[in-house]
Amino acid sequence: MTEKTYVKSIVGKVHGTKETKEKYRKQLMDSIMEREANGEFLYDIAGQMGDPGMVAKRINAEIPADERRSVVIKKVIFWAVLLVVAAIVIWRVDLYITPQTSEFGSTGLFEEEAVTELAMEAAEAFEHDDVDTLLAISTDKMTDIFTMENIEDARSNISDDIGDFIEYTDVVLFETKQFQVDYAFAEVVVSHENADFMYIMMIDQDMKISSFGLQTVGSSEE
Repeated sequence: MTEKTYVKSIVGKVHGTKETKEKYRKQLMDSIMEREANGEFLYDIAGQMGDPGMVAKRINAEIPADERRSVVIKKVIFWAVLLVVAAIVIWRVDLYITPQTSEFGSTGLFEEEAVTELAMEAAEAFEHDDVDTLLAISTDKMTDIFTMENIEDARSNISDDIGDFIEYTDVVLFETKQFQVDYAFAEVVVSHENADFMYIMMIDQDMKISSFGLQTVGSSEE
């Protein structure tokens, strides 16, 4: 690990604009370089600061909610326009127009705890190739989507070898309207040995997953 790789792994998990990410990248690099100049070793510095996911979580807490939401909206628009671009693989069902987005809880139709629990259940099922669970918690339209072949293809589009699971680092929720129907939208950020990526899903009012995708962290247009 080098100073640059450590900082890059942190900034990749920050939900901010390009300018915000650059600001924190510079702050982190300056802080680390200053501590090294005072005789500290990178291993000890990183150990005190914490793993990248935890550092990013603290940074995200400092970023204004409006900015975090605007970044998420950009990702949704990007997702709604493209099927497959470079490091992104998306499975879409009824995602053919730019959605309207709002803060989670704005409609009063969804409970944060329930949506988070369902999103984590879907992520866990995908991690463990549990097709039966994925089908059970999804709409009928997803029957032909959640197959082992598609799961393996999705992973290979992220990386030839994502490595072993390390941890879930963040869950982001908001709401979206598609064809005048309200949905909850969830991003579950996960770290593997060789790749960080997000499980992205749309959840209907019956608490069923109606769209699901994988996207590498930092792979959108930012």
